[in-house]
Amino acid sequence: MPATQLKILVIENEPDRLIYITNLLKAHGFDPLTADNSSEALSKARTRNLSLIVLDAMLPAEQIQSIYGRLKADPALCRLPVVMLSNLTRRTGGPYQTQPYAPTIGRLPSPEAFLPNPPEAEDFIAVVRRLTGTSKNSRNTERV
Repeated sequence: MPATQLKILVIENEPDRLIYITNLLKAHGFDPLTADNSSEALSKARTRNLSLIVLDAMLPAEQIQSIYGRLKADPALCRLPVVMLSNLTRRTGGPYQTQPYAPTIGRLPSPEAFLPNPPEAEDFIAVVRRLTGTSKNSRNTERV
């Protein structure tokens, strides 16, 4: 499937990083969408036919719980891959791995990928391509 058809939701609260990530995705043929808060993120996840979510793990814990917890607890969205970006390593990573979000949700699975924030361009695009099933051949030649 060509990358140009794939929508990727980016949830990042640092403006410079948001610009970097969305421009990187655009340069490789993806259609990035952004969300400013958890309710907007969940609404877009439910209505925009997303292929992937890129989530800043350093958002306030309440937002991570609201976004990641609800996403993984929703039967219609739980299979949507998530790339978690963080200044922390996977081992010491965000609260989503160790805290129960609600008695009915329980512990959550790890995201499909965990990368440093900001991510290295080549590593990030390789992970996005792997998780969306796109090939390098559909790549836009524009450089970031």
